Amino acid sequence: MPVAEPSFSNTHLDVLTGRQLDLSVPSSHGHIVVFAYEAWGHARPLCNLAARLVQSRNIIVTFFTTPAFYDRVMSELLRNFDADGLGLDRIRVITLIHTGMHSLDNTVLNDSFAQAFDKLAEGDPVQCVHTGVTHEPVSPPKAVIIDFFGLPLLQAVRRLSGVGEPIKVFVWFAGAAAVVFRLCAPERLGGIGNLRAKSEEEAIRKHVRVEQAAGDIALGNDGAVVRIPGLPAIYDYEIEPQKILGGRALTGAMCLAAYEVFETCDGIILASPESYEPETTAALRQWMAGTSRPVYCAGPMIAQGTHADSVEKGQSESIAEVDDFLESTMKHNGKRSLLYISFGTVYWSMEPKKIWTFLDVVLELRIPFIMSHSSRWATVPEEVADKVSRSGNGLLVRYSPQQHILNHPATGWFLTHGGHNSIIEAICAGVPMICWPFSFDQPLNAIHLTENLNVAYEIFQGRTGPGLKPIHRLGKAPEGTLDSVKEEAREILLNAFGEDGIRKRENVQALRQRTLDARSKRGTSTHDIHVFLDTL
Repeated sequence: MPVAEPSFSNTHLDVLTGRQLDLSVPSSHGHIVVFAYEAWGHARPLCNLAARLVQSRNIIVTFFTTPAFYDRVMSELLRNFDADGLGLDRIRVITLIHTGMHSLDNTVLNDSFAQAFDKLAEGDPVQCVHTGVTHEPVSPPKAVIIDFFGLPLLQAVRRLSGVGEPIKVFVWFAGAAAVVFRLCAPERLGGIGNLRAKSEEEAIRKHVRVEQAAGDIALGNDGAVVRIPGLPAIYDYEIEPQKILGGRALTGAMCLAAYEVFETCDGIILASPESYEPETTAALRQWMAGTSRPVYCAGPMIAQGTHADSVEKGQSESIAEVDDFLESTMKHNGKRSLLYISFGTVYWSMEPKKIWTFLDVVLELRIPFIMSHSSRWATVPEEVADKVSRSGNGLLVRYSPQQHILNHPATGWFLTHGGHNSIIEAICAGVPMICWPFSFDQPLNAIHLTENLNVAYEIFQGRTGPGLKPIHRLGKAPEGTLDSVKEEAREILLNAFGEDGIRKRENVQALRQRTLDARSKRGTSTHDIHVFLDTL
């Protein structure tokens, strides 16, 4: 079933589409191009960064996106501004041609980016595919901020940088710094090393495609010990604790592109604050400094404008039901009594019976909950929907206003896949978590939150198989059965809504303050954004 597109307020969009770009901005103040692929977890925080850039300096930002994301980008930008919209007129949103079947099928999109960027660099007008609006020339871009696996984008910019002043290319990474080490760092720092060379070697040895070999190496399957700065030692197979959609070859292709982008970029911009992974971030900066390249921590990427809450609520067709349920829970169960459940807009379990088993325990314990299931692969069986409806203790919605729910006083816990945006949003709302990760930075986030920060529980019922060693934090290998899921769910939920959960909530409050402080006038992320702009 396809994901229902969120609805948007015409009034909000009129504020954006009816504006005119302030072309009086002197060219010396700079022009930055930003672009993230069609993954909302990448594009949404990039909207926040674009807003912070124009709020920090009198510059122009050209925000490239796709027709499918145009309305969402426009609305998310609006969430970052006050009623006067000061600075909003200096962000140009321009859509490119995208005919791919999924977010990693970007051949046409990459070509469209190259053509549009060429026009920007040459001082020619650029037309938005979605609106048909032609945007007049401004000063040539001084820097480009691209998605971490956008190798064709980086190559396109490099081709144009051969003439005139070089255009700097920075990697936009809306994920944990720890995963950069895993994908790109030398082996002595806990990384894979040269992923391209190793994948080509492995492909020949196993008679498989290079992309398949890269996926196998990156996600791990040998039981090798991985030591990443700032994290406890883990086994390589913990980086993919659940079977993932799309297969390893698709993931491997992205990992290969990411490796080469990180190897050749001019610097990295992280969507998290330095306080989230201080040891890992310090090690990343030290490693990158060896090649004279900076790392900037720009987070938290949380909208804080006048329209932030109202626009987000307008994106969900279920907002009336959500608000009614939140208020009812507050009235009958009190503060911090609700469990919010979401696996993000993309991920969904290939073993959904485990999710329904977890819900059975939630219903049995009479914990009120809201579950968002916006992934296009998510289908709720009729018998599950009926059971939830009859209980009167749960609400199932396709697309929920996540930040709104997390900030409501009724919300006590968040069951999450551990995506980076969800983690930071929960921290900023002061809500502790139960992490059920799939792959990439999600399990690394889960380990960091449970082992280092003590603000979360981790669900271990994931991939099992012959030869897998016990995870040291368990002392035994996960069983992966529905009975073990039920047992683990009961134990975690009773702890979460008990004395141990109270301690984790106190811990997350301290982390929340450090995270929000990073965005203050003298905060670390504010400092990093200004230093980044100074280099241009």
